Amino acid sequence: MSTEFDPDELQLEKKDIIRIVEVVQKRWRKGGFKNKLYLMGIAAFKQGIEWTPDEILKFVWRDMVSLTNKMIEYNARKRMMGEMPKTAEMLKLLEDEIEYGNFAGEPID
Repeated sequence: MSTEFDPDELQLEKKDIIRIVEVVQKRWRKGGFKNKLYLMGIAAFKQGIEWTPDEILKFVWRDMVSLTNKMIEYNARKRMMGEMPKTAEMLKLLEDEIEYGNFAGEPID
């Protein structure tokens, strides 16, 4: 096991994540019926966290943090496509990196 610092490594416990989800649920409930779809979505997310074994949660967390960062980059490049059409080639490179690259850890086979 590596002792290198990894900023993406999950240090939270399931109970910590679930508590944050519950706080968000409480906030969204204040909006009443108009937030029902949001509440359904976050309830499904919470259930997934509860059902997922800790070691899998840690792996998925790491990938999701990395993928979130890639999506921010992808979004910026997509916006640039409208302003600079040649950036479509850059988007294809990013898509290939997400699909075939090892930016977040070992792929699941």
